[in-house]
Amino acid sequence: IGSELIQYTGTQPIEGGVRLTGVTRAAPAPYETERKSHKAGDSVQACLFYENARPIDVVYDLLRRADVPAEFLPLAEWEQEYLTWLPGLTVTRLIHEPEGVRDLLEELIPQTLSSYWWDERAQKVRYRAVRPLEPEATPPQLNDTSHIIADTLDVADEPDEQYNEVHIWYGQLDPTESADKTDNYRNVLVLADLDSQSALADARKRILTIHANWHPASNAGRVMQIGRRTLATRVQVPRVVTLELDAKDSGLWTGDIADLVDEQGDRLLLE
Repeated sequence: IGSELIQYTGTQPIEGGVRLTGVTRAAPAPYETERKSHKAGDSVQACLFYENARPIDVVYDLLRRADVPAEFLPLAEWEQEYLTWLPGLTVTRLIHEPEGVRDLLEELIPQTLSSYWWDERAQKVRYRAVRPLEPEATPPQLNDTSHIIADTLDVADEPDEQYNEVHIWYGQLDPTESADKTDNYRNVLVLADLDSQSALADARKRILTIHANWHPASNAGRVMQIGRRTLATRVQVPRVVTLELDAKDSGLWTGDIADLVDEQGDRLLLE
């Protein structure tokens, strides 16, 4: 009601509406909201509460709420990836007002070391954790003699996406407040790559701030993991490589990993 969260155990139909029963005027843990006065006729909004939920289950639920057919969502396949690379990772979020599914996913996915994409060949949503290759995996090698069509290889730097320091605010107090309000979090984690900030480098801090409102204070270990992996992938200037492949390489598809090499099999530096 307004900005106060209440809990209840049941409802009873009454003329013109319903009566909430078993009411507790307190937000569910780990949240806090202030008790306030209300008057007859104030609107009441039902909330959606994900409590210690696996991220893959949240994504599945949100997409099903958006009427994505279940056959497009291979949850058992997602679960295998999750259990291999992110076992035990859970998230908590109380959604107190209508929010778009796209907005929620764009908020959740970067906070959970995850990637999702549409595989139009298989007609399924694929999922992969941000992780290294399996130890036994050998990516296919592509070179501009046998695989890449002439004059299609392009490399673009994205300096605006480079960061050498990560600040992650987590343990949100009041979920009715804006997610980017830093004084509404219990904790902040700061990780920095000091070498890239030294006088021998460019001596500048480039800070990525993440308001991790899907992570309660109890997720400190997971937040550390997310911060380290995020910093490791952003400390160098990201590069986007676009190319066209010969038809014989059509087996490579979205989400596949390959090495770009020269004719001797050495990795291209893409300068």
